[in-house]
Amino acid sequence: GDKPDAKDDSVPRTGIAMVIDTTISMKPYIDQSLNVVRAIFDSVAKDKLDDKVSFGIVAFRNSTKASPKLEYVTKVVSDFRDATKRDELEKALSGLEEAKASSHSFNEDSLAGVKAALDQLNWQPYANRVLLLITDAHDSTSLDVQELADLAASRNIRLVVAHVRTPAGKGNIDYAAKAYTTLSAVPGGKSAYIPIQATDAAKGSASFAKAATGLSSALVSSVKQSLAGKAPVKPQEAPA
Repeated sequence: GDKPDAKDDSVPRTGIAMVIDTTISMKPYIDQSLNVVRAIFDSVAKDKLDDKVSFGIVAFRNSTKASPKLEYVTKVVSDFRDATKRDELEKALSGLEEAKASSHSFNEDSLAGVKAALDQLNWQPYANRVLLLITDAHDSTSLDVQELADLAASRNIRLVVAHVRTPAGKGNIDYAAKAYTTLSAVPGGKSAYIPIQATDAAKGSASFAKAATGLSSALVSSVKQSLAGKAPVKPQEAPA
């Protein structure tokens, strides 16, 4: 079809999909999660890469089957938009609110969020493809973690997981960590799994800020490497 931004096609462009958890357990951390996303916008702009990068935004909550009031399981908030359209991206972000109804269980459909981003966003124009999941829980839905990791790999999409380790998710943390490490594994490398310690609000803030810095620099160097025609950098080389 027609190209969304018909620019210089010889320049390899980067598509970064943000998959954001908006469940009730994430309420204290949603603003911080959005700040991580904004920090990534900022560093892309600061390095004057905003015409080389597009961002897509997907939000997810729990399964609506058990809690119909939750409105959606996954929602594409914005298909890929050129980072030069910062105001439109910001508008899409500010429309993200946490779920109003409590969900039937702590486990959310984070994998459904990843799947929606893989299937529903238009990745085609991008040579360098990254999906960043920001979540506090993992649900063993009908989706299999390894299967999803393989699907992403087959589409040349690298998965990065920022796992918000909240007190509410205590019983789930090790299980989730294992799942997310599998999900973000890089062939022949460690996985791009970034734990954010959020045992309390203050610790959470510091940990979020650190993750934002690490993620921003990893993504920027990934964009630069793909522009230089080198293999994309593995995000886990960022300071954890």
